[in-house]
Amino acid sequence: MKDSGQYWCQTEGGDVSEPVQISVSDSGAILQMPVRPVSTGQSVKLICQHLITLASSARFYKNGDFLSEQPSGQMILQQVALSDKGMYHCETKGERSLQSELRVEAGSLLLSPDQSQFFLGRSLNLRCDNPTWKVWRRNRNTRRRCDTAADDKDRERWGIQSGPWCIIKYLAMKDSGQYWCQTEGGDVSEPVQISVSDSGAILQMPVRPVSTGQTVKLICQHLITLASSARFYKNGDFLSEQPSGQMILQQVALSDKGMYQCETQGERSLQSELRVEAAIVTSTLATTTNPTPTPAPTPALTPAPTSAPTSAEPPSSSSFLPVVGTIVGMVSLIVVVLLVLRIF
Repeated sequence: MKDSGQYWCQTEGGDVSEPVQISVSDSGAILQMPVRPVSTGQSVKLICQHLITLASSARFYKNGDFLSEQPSGQMILQQVALSDKGMYHCETKGERSLQSELRVEAGSLLLSPDQSQFFLGRSLNLRCDNPTWKVWRRNRNTRRRCDTAADDKDRERWGIQSGPWCIIKYLAMKDSGQYWCQTEGGDVSEPVQISVSDSGAILQMPVRPVSTGQTVKLICQHLITLASSARFYKNGDFLSEQPSGQMILQQVALSDKGMYQCETQGERSLQSELRVEAAIVTSTLATTTNPTPTPAPTPALTPAPTSAPTSAEPPSSSSFLPVVGTIVGMVSLIVVVLLVLRIF
């Protein structure tokens, strides 16, 4: 029980991950559910496990309110929404589990190519990781969904909806802005800043936040020349010059977050933000305490070997009796033969 508490990862420099609450129960039931946050639109399985009995009926609760009773002891939450977050527990065979928190985060926007800076006239494909969400953007004080007009009088649409993808065939300066995913109910994902540049250089770097300890590659791309030398900057301060045009950040820390840009062949890119988040703890929980020991399997019977034993152990004294009897018989026969010859 003393092992219940918060667990996290921490670097020598003091960066800490998001904590995870571990609960050790002395009751006869526990609730198995995701430790880390889940994204909206995913399916989540809750399993009520009894200490001894398997697959027994269970009752599930959220924030103290009864949800449902499941004969299998499992409850599936289909396409979870932000409203599904809360404290859950279960009850089975008269035993009640402790409460655990289900954390739900908004879905994310996916980009192809996966970068935040683009040259003028290039193409961009966007989609949501959940097909029920739609791609939106905000630019020049307008907020619109993909493939829609601002109003009936506005004939100008941005993007073409093709299946799950929102496609921008030719990026223009007006396409710079914030992009995100949104549900009909108003849930929104974290926005991504897209920048369209009319200069001769762009900086390629991760669009989404990276976790501490990961390796991050920054690529300074020229509009025409490939693999040219580049100078890299952070928050306006010079970092280094790389002949390959690429800079590697090994084991990034929270202190590496900031605004980055590069310069190559006399062309300077726009600035982009590198977002760094503390790594998340992963955990594996023992599901039972004092488990019932499993009996050892009964060995199968095998026939006795027909060949001589190969064991290094010496044979027992009883194995010598037939040999001794044979020797005594042969000696007696020889003596009798000699006596007969002597008489004749």
